Amino acid sequence: MSYTPNTFAPLAAEPEVLAAKPAPKRRRFMRRFRRDDSGTATIEFAFVAIPLLTMIIGTMEVGIGYFADRTLNAGVDNVSRKIRTGEVKPGSMNHAEFKQLLCDEPVMLLFKCGELMVTVEEVGSFQPKNQPQRDANGDIVYQPTFNPGGRLSINVVQAYYEWPTMLNFLDFRIDDKGNGIGNMSGNFKRVLNASTAFMNEPY
Repeated sequence: MSYTPNTFAPLAAEPEVLAAKPAPKRRRFMRRFRRDDSGTATIEFAFVAIPLLTMIIGTMEVGIGYFADRTLNAGVDNVSRKIRTGEVKPGSMNHAEFKQLLCDEPVMLLFKCGELMVTVEEVGSFQPKNQPQRDANGDIVYQPTFNPGGRLSINVVQAYYEWPTMLNFLDFRIDDKGNGIGNMSGNFKRVLNASTAFMNEPY
């Protein structure tokens, strides 16, 4: 009896494991970019910065403008008292001198005297005064007037000042027909108005 050794077929070679190719740099960068959230606060602030700064500056501008308006009214009240008590009488001074009297008030340090518009008129009754006339550009048509009355006369003293604004890109100007939603002049300045009506004392 002959012995035949077992013959085994050679094992098939295992397929070579393909080496993983590194992902392209651009793809790796995009994966890192999607996972990275370190700059979100900066991006979010960039979206709200302009509206936030506009609100802050606008609030400051309203407060400063209101303070200037109250200051102008205080100055007009002080010089009007001189007319009411007879310290300033018809013919005692001219318009330029009365305007300088207003500018010399301590509360008027915020204003440039050359840019003040002042009128003094004797009126027949305590009727409301019309708003100042404006030209086609929205600027006030200023006519210097100084005609105070004597004892027991009714007088109106008015002062206007074009206050500079920071947010002047918001077009709130008023035209010559009174159209507009803000008290702005044609050169994007806020028009401050101080007026007082009174009857002179029997001095």
